[in-house]
Amino acid sequence: MIEFLGALRRSKREKDRIRLADLEERLEQYAIYGYLEPKVQLRHIEDDIWEIKSPNDRILLYHAAANEVHKRAARMTHAFEKRLNKTPNGKLPRGQILKAMAIQREDEKRG
Repeated sequence: MIEFLGALRRSKREKDRIRLADLEERLEQYAIYGYLEPKVQLRHIEDDIWEIKSPNDRILLYHAAANEVHKRAARMTHAFEKRLNKTPNGKLPRGQILKAMAIQREDEKRG
């Protein structure tokens, strides 16, 4: 996730700077309010995996255990650039979902 955003930040392309600003705005809104408007920007995928959608990119996450400081926590597993205008049946590539689930399992093992 950090590498993905870092690559956009280092890019000299205007398109990448616009993508970065869009993603940062969505992440900030989600961090502050716990949801996104319009609601189609945040979508439940499968099990505990959720997706933050932007026109060009997807961020996968799951809701992690909270603590005394944080009432609700979200762990961003990874992000990727959407390559096609439409995915079959509006679904994410299965490999991306499995990657998010594997990261979640690994996090849970570490406690």
